[in-house]
Amino acid sequence: MTVVAAQSSGGGTSTPASDDSGSDFADTADEAGQECTDSWNESNENKASVASIATAAQQSENATAYVNVGFSEVFPDRCMITVANPSTLYAQQYLQDSGNGWSMVPAWTGSVSQIDSSNLPWNGRMAKDGTIIIL
Repeated sequence: MTVVAAQSSGGGTSTPASDDSGSDFADTADEAGQECTDSWNESNENKASVASIATAAQQSENATAYVNVGFSEVFPDRCMITVANPSTLYAQQYLQDSGNGWSMVPAWTGSVSQIDSSNLPWNGRMAKDGTIIIL
């Protein structure tokens, strides 16, 4: 049996495909997102620094940033994490390096209003320590 994930034209996320029998592989996208999250949480030495920026200006003890865990439209085999701060309306995107590494420098920064709709909706949250939790 072969499992195929097709890139949607909106980009950014994998869409489950069907085999010849018509069975849906709904878990394929969820599994890929969890693999990206695990890579971020386990292989990212810079996640605490990212979180300090992502949760800046939030007054809550449990400050969290909104997160989209998906894939790069340009490099569909690499995870892309989009992080947004609800207090500052500032957003950043991080592209997974080859292997499982993550750069300290974001691939993109800007206003939340500039985020491409393919990187929405938010499917996770980032804690103050930089750990991502898929919702």
